[in-house]
Amino acid sequence: MIERGAEVINYILGITPTRLEDLPAIFSGNGKNLFPYFLDVFNAMMKAQCVIFTSFYELEPQAIYTLKATLPFPIYCVGPLIPHNTLDSITNDANLEYFKWLDSQYASLGSFLSVLKEQMNEIIGGKRESGVRYFLVARGDTKQVQEACGEMGLVVPWCDQLKGLCHSSVGGFLTHCGWNSTIEGVYAGSFMSLEGDEIKEMRRNSSKFKKACRQALSKGGSSETNLDAFVRETLKCQ
Repeated sequence: MIERGAEVINYILGITPTRLEDLPAIFSGNGKNLFPYFLDVFNAMMKAQCVIFTSFYELEPQAIYTLKATLPFPIYCVGPLIPHNTLDSITNDANLEYFKWLDSQYASLGSFLSVLKEQMNEIIGGKRESGVRYFLVARGDTKQVQEACGEMGLVVPWCDQLKGLCHSSVGGFLTHCGWNSTIEGVYAGSFMSLEGDEIKEMRRNSSKFKKACRQALSKGGSSETNLDAFVRETLKCQ
């Protein structure tokens, strides 16, 4: 798999042409040890009466359409399941130091679960050389990381990520790509900074998915409609 990483495959139903190296880790390396467990989960799923996804239809319509056409039971996309209803209280958090800092900046936001010391040093070095202000959420000795970052950045052990991403000062998002972080980034309209024409395309896509995400959650949106349908079907079973 590693040797053929750049090879593009286009025969998986519901998925656009994808490089082998971009497939989930369960298909290569040590991740293959988990493949039997995933296979058991999918086999067990065939006994289900329905499946609920925490995504929303507009984000991946081709995949959802294929699953609906293939599986013998209903599929409900009810996401994103994030605390978006609490965003109105952002002004109540104005006393938090990192919000005060964001109020006076234009910055990128980064979040990390756990990385090796060498990796963190590379991240800090790259950020410092970029000349871009940044707000970094990192576990461990944040004081030491802050000293290494200098005056261009602010380092904290935790923040309300969704509210931080929705802050008008945040212009980009560097993340470990967990599902919650990804979907919160989509909701906030965050994007990764690229060069040249790519950044224009990324801005357009970020804006498009942000709008689609919020429409899905709105009154009459696809996620609300799917959730209502799921509740109705559940009540019929009682």
